[in-house]
Amino acid sequence: MATYNANTVREEARLEELANCVEERGVEILGVQEHRRVHTDQPILYHKVGGCSFITSSAWRNDAQAATGGVGLMVSPRARRALRRVQQHTNRILVADFEGNPVTTVMSVYSPTNAAPIEDVEKFYDELRTAIHHVPAHNFLVILGDFNARLGPEDAPFTYHNNTNRNGEYLSALLTEHELLAANTLFRKRMGKRWTFQDRASGMLRQLDYILRGRRRAADRPTTKGQESCSQAVLGATMAQRGEETTAWSVLQPPGHPFEAGGSSSIPKLHKVNTTALR
Repeated sequence: MATYNANTVREEARLEELANCVEERGVEILGVQEHRRVHTDQPILYHKVGGCSFITSSAWRNDAQAATGGVGLMVSPRARRALRRVQQHTNRILVADFEGNPVTTVMSVYSPTNAAPIEDVEKFYDELRTAIHHVPAHNFLVILGDFNARLGPEDAPFTYHNNTNRNGEYLSALLTEHELLAANTLFRKRMGKRWTFQDRASGMLRQLDYILRGRRRAADRPTTKGQESCSQAVLGATMAQRGEETTAWSVLQPPGHPFEAGGSSSIPKLHKVNTTALR
């Protein structure tokens, strides 16, 4: 599994590039934020892209009528066959159930930014708590999201930032309340592998995207530094082994990764990141 803020895939070419990258890397379920595809007449839209299926709830329009936000899931054929249901909880929260023992519930979420009015942030977390409460206790819950939040070392083991910002405080409270872990902060990586977002104006690097999961079975899951990925997607992954199956919890990083050849390009290029299990 992986999560990725696409910063628009309205154009078919960009969507196809993303699907190709997902297929190349063997990602089964990708949470996508800010796809910016508006389809208000259809709560949920299924779109075939190569061998993948792109499932979205509609983006919305801001005061200037520009398409904004939008969350979705890009799933492999195997994940598509296991898909039981998809529900739009809100325009920022999409919930999907996948067959299994136990059933896997995956959410793709997109939080307001740290500069947004506090009322918007509180509303988002209230709605996310409601969505979590509706998940049966025996389900395996994974939340793939752009939380626009910085976590400091007081709130997570291995973080990019030295302190927690306002949105991070809300995220930390959610982790504590629901006994969740930010999976991509659980293993020691060099600092250059921890960031998930690069500001296009300033070039500043930040860790804003997280994969949340329940604490159950956490001790049984070895972790790894990364997988092969593309230029818009440097994977910092933890591997979760369940019997013979392996699940990768990944955060896809945007263009401009400092350890990546051709990092300034907006076109995905394949490169290798060594995978090392930590036990």
